Amino acid sequence: MKMCFSRYLIPAIIGLAVLSGCVNRDEYNQIVSERDNLLEALSESEERIESLEEQLAEVRGASEEMEAQLAALRTGESELRERFEAAQEENDELEAALDERGQRIAELESQLEEVRQEKEALTARIMEAVGADRNDDND
Repeated sequence: MKMCFSRYLIPAIIGLAVLSGCVNRDEYNQIVSERDNLLEALSESEERIESLEEQLAEVRGASEEMEAQLAALRTGESELRERFEAAQEENDELEAALDERGQRIAELESQLEEVRQEKEALTARIMEAVGADRNDDND
């Protein structure tokens, strides 16, 4: 039992000494200074946290605004792409019509050339016939 008593007695004495305020003035001032420093650091940390939370809110707001702008741009891009594709289709149709007209013009020019040649041949035959009739009249 003696061992048990001394085992609890020493920590109890140390605890009483600590609780009774057995610290010298320098230690007390150091502890108070350390506490004040910690409170100041805590206050600065809380201010920093508040500042960072405000910045985070601003960044989130800007991010949401940018996302909305991006969505609008994507919608606009989609609309422009559709308009471009429609214009491209119309352009292709116009080019096809122009090609058809070009072919029709080439056909008509060919027919015109044939008619001119036929006209020249008929004119030559008429001139021969008129010349032959004059020669017959002169004889």
